[in-house]
Amino acid sequence: QNAKQMSNHFQFLEDKRIDSLAKANAIQNYHKAWNAFRKVHEAGVPKFHRKSYAWRYQTNCQYPKQKTARLDNGTVCFEDRKHIVVPKLGRLRIKGAQQRLLDRQGETRIGTVTISKDAADRFFLSLQLASDTPFVPKLSRTNRQIGIDLNTENFLTASDGRTIANPRYYRTIKGKLAKAQRTLSRRQRRAKKEQ
Repeated sequence: QNAKQMSNHFQFLEDKRIDSLAKANAIQNYHKAWNAFRKVHEAGVPKFHRKSYAWRYQTNCQYPKQKTARLDNGTVCFEDRKHIVVPKLGRLRIKGAQQRLLDRQGETRIGTVTISKDAADRFFLSLQLASDTPFVPKLSRTNRQIGIDLNTENFLTASDGRTIANPRYYRTIKGKLAKAQRTLSRRQRRAKKEQ
């Protein structure tokens, strides 16, 4: 079924607040899931087991009239360093690692955008990015080999003589862990009393 047939069948999909590309992506993912199921099973219907309380949908960034695709001229675009514009949602305030992206403004474009909400009602926006130049520079080959020994005294000892100290995370956080365990124990006893 295409998006128009689905909208005719489910009238709530005709709502103007729903992004048309989100509908198209949902239908495409639905078909992919059925095709993957049919590769394994000849007949039957899968049982749906929801494994998380996260909600998510996908939309796409389009560049209809632009000659060059950048981070600030598509349907999903960065307005400034703290705001992004998403179709149907409008202007959203964001925080994260977008500073490094905006420094590469001219050579990066946005593909698929996923908006998700986790069990704690926090919203996340993840972007699929593309670029003609690699995001991480390719390291030059040294044509040398090194041996690494992991041990308990030091975190690691390399064959060229370098040693990296053991961070001893457990010892540094042992006091906080004991306090958190006491709090949990009290809560368990109280929950048992209060049923």
